[in-house]
Amino acid sequence: MRSFRVGAAVVDLSAGTVEREGAVHELTPIEVKLLAYLAARPGVVVPREELLSEVWGYREGVRSRTIDSTCLRLRNKLERAPADPMHLRVVYGRGLRLDGVESVAAAASIDRFVGRAAALEAVSDALRAGQRLVTVWGPAGAGKSRLLAELLARLPTSSATVGCGAVRDARNLDEAVLAALGLAGAGPVPSLGGVLAQRGALLLALDECEQATGPIGERVARWLAEAPRLQVVATSRTALGLPGERRVELGPLEPDEAAELFADRARSRDPALSDQLQRAAIDPIVDAVDRLPLGIELAAARVHLLGLGGLREELGPARGGPLELLDGMAELLERSFAALSDADRRALCAAACFEAPFSLDDLAATAELSRQDALARTASLVDRSLLQVVADGDQRRFRPYAVVRDRARRELGAEERLRHARWFARLGEPELLEHTRLSPAVRSQWWDAAPELRAAFELVLPLDPAVACRCGLALLWRMTYAGPIDEGLALGERLAALPQQARPPHVDVVLSRARATLTEMAADPRGALALLEPALALLPALEPSARVLLHCARAICRIRVGDSEGA
Repeated sequence: MRSFRVGAAVVDLSAGTVEREGAVHELTPIEVKLLAYLAARPGVVVPREELLSEVWGYREGVRSRTIDSTCLRLRNKLERAPADPMHLRVVYGRGLRLDGVESVAAAASIDRFVGRAAALEAVSDALRAGQRLVTVWGPAGAGKSRLLAELLARLPTSSATVGCGAVRDARNLDEAVLAALGLAGAGPVPSLGGVLAQRGALLLALDECEQATGPIGERVARWLAEAPRLQVVATSRTALGLPGERRVELGPLEPDEAAELFADRARSRDPALSDQLQRAAIDPIVDAVDRLPLGIELAAARVHLLGLGGLREELGPARGGPLELLDGMAELLERSFAALSDADRRALCAAACFEAPFSLDDLAATAELSRQDALARTASLVDRSLLQVVADGDQRRFRPYAVVRDRARRELGAEERLRHARWFARLGEPELLEHTRLSPAVRSQWWDAAPELRAAFELVLPLDPAVACRCGLALLWRMTYAGPIDEGLALGERLAALPQQARPPHVDVVLSRARATLTEMAADPRGALALLEPALALLPALEPSARVLLHCARAICRIRVGDSEGA
């Protein structure tokens, strides 16, 4: 539950703000975590020891007064009368309790709902058709909770909303459901399924289920069996995996929807920006956050501080990417990473090496996995909404979301980088580049690998110049077909300056031909002839096919300079 009301205050955990009576108060990261934990269990007394462990991360047995000081600061932001609090209550000798938390639906009218019309209609239609369990499934920041709020605001069905972000086991879930039904503190309930059955037609909304899909799935299956008129709609980054579950996936917004959402939120922060909110200015910003609603909202919340140009710069790779700026996304990602197995974590780090969508074979080589294991790890990461599936004709490729990639790269070591570079360095073997008749599969792979070759060259140049040389050579050869010429000429100079042990003689031949080709393309045939001389000096040691290619290249250049007889 990322937005909710507490009395006169509106809490937006994603933006890290509390708005009360026209004033906006910024929340510190620890205040956000504390409010999120308490709001997930409204009306329930949470022991101090549990808060110190789950919110502050202290080890068991540590005693601290930090809860009291944080509570005092929060009351000044939440309460009309901080000295006589009505909502954030200390229960002497027991712990802390947050009262008066309104459902997500009650807070849904805070901002305009933008996009997701098709997904909202799909969930509504499924429930109207009698579907018992619908899971709104997607990555962190896809707007699942916001869509749930809009759904509950529009449906006439009696509903109860449960924030499951703090749920870790069945007991936590039971307590949270009882609180949502207004039965907190009523004592033990013989059968919660029986209680739900007595409510008749009821829609139970379970928000943020990804931290405990096992216990939640087990309980939901039991309740649906015991309460025949119960319907459940859940939001999660991981599906519950129950029979009959209908999944509605949320991915990136459509480009028009993403631009509209950013413009709407940016205007609300800085009305003076209205004239500057053109698609050419907006699209790079929303693309940098994968067109995910939370990333767009967090970026728009900073536009009044940075301006559009400054915001684009801050979201770029030179400044650390979106993860450095959007701390609300970072908090959600840490939970996803903490839930990963070691095998999935290693595979995700390998996936973060790639600049463009990758294949199963690419991942298998970079992560040192069999193809079967690469498929299993990819399936697991897709199910956890950490990898996207990208259609490539009748094939499928994969890529992590931008913020996921940036977070995973913090754990990347030199070995993963080298494996990634060695896999693509095979495209720079001179024997392959000298072939004039490449198979369509090899040519396609070589052609599409430019982003990986460019990144691999830069990253492994200090680690293994020989591998970097082969990556650079493959990229250079591709540029002789499609440019850009200036970049190719600069790359050729860098390759020629590498130590001789990184570029043996057979590499020099291909390098000279490629540099000469680019120079000739740049309308400098005399310079191209000069670049061919080092390769021509190696003619006696070359294979006949290589000699023919060099003679042809020299002849073409001589024609260009008007030396037809020499040609």
